[in-house]
Amino acid sequence: MSFAVPKQKRLFVGHESYVRTVRISNNGRRIVSMGENQFMRFWHGETGVCCHQRIFSIPVEAFALSPNGNLLIVGENQSLPKIFSLNDPHRDPQLLGQRIALCRIVAFSPDGTCVFCSGDGYQTYIWNVLTEELVLDIGEIKRGRSVESAVFSPNGQFVAIGYSDDMVIIIDIHTRQVKQRLTGHKSRIHTVAFSPDGNLMASGSEDTTVKIWDVETAQQCASIEHGSIVYGVAFSPDGKLIASGSSDCSLRFWSTDTWQEKGRIEGFVQSVCSFCFSQDWSRLVVNTHNDPSVKDQCTLSVFDFDGPNLGSLSPEEAAIYI
Repeated sequence: MSFAVPKQKRLFVGHESYVRTVRISNNGRRIVSMGENQFMRFWHGETGVCCHQRIFSIPVEAFALSPNGNLLIVGENQSLPKIFSLNDPHRDPQLLGQRIALCRIVAFSPDGTCVFCSGDGYQTYIWNVLTEELVLDIGEIKRGRSVESAVFSPNGQFVAIGYSDDMVIIIDIHTRQVKQRLTGHKSRIHTVAFSPDGNLMASGSEDTTVKIWDVETAQQCASIEHGSIVYGVAFSPDGKLIASGSSDCSLRFWSTDTWQEKGRIEGFVQSVCSFCFSQDWSRLVVNTHNDPSVKDQCTLSVFDFDGPNLGSLSPEEAAIYI
């Protein structure tokens, strides 16, 4: 894969409050964003047109898109997790599982058949979307601090969970056992991500670092100093780059060969607390924007990629194209 710096940046305007969370479908055609005023907007990734919006009466703490972009799971405060069909937005949602107090973390498995849901009170479950059966009660395995982030492995066998007590655990869903306990961060874990082959895992923390782990041995492979609180991490499809978004209003890209910075997008008007890529990394959506001519701070930005290979550029050179 030849990773490219963005050739085009588009601003999606319409929110009336700060955009808290963004999600994108694997093919990049659907984008969903959530504002602090509980307005959720559904955008067409190609045109930037807002094709639908929904307001929630109960505060939404988390949401996730299924891999094919057809389903949306929403975690609300003191309510059952709900699954909405985006192909038929007027259909009543599917209610899943049981009432979760302040459902703050949700995630789909890679095949879209299971969802991870976690709330306060250490209620953490994996449910089968098709049968609505409980697959795993993770609260029975790990009790203690609250869940801050979670992600399924690419093959769906494992789930990695970042906790507020600076630990990451990897659970084997099939055996219902803890595979690894990863320690080394000094503060809460805001984000976790698997490499495409599932051999490595990245975690980003309030301690301003991104740490890379060998999933099989639990050994720490590298520690990257971003310099500010890390809210998001993501591997490129070929596993050669890691992106990290931070409270310093930047999105940085790191080589997994040298662990050195290869480029960055900076100057965002808000912390980069939520960003995501389409599956092939051709499209990036960020919860904020970096256009100094735009006064509206409730605007999200979408970057389309087609340009010089970022891996061949220094941060100074990359800034010319960004």
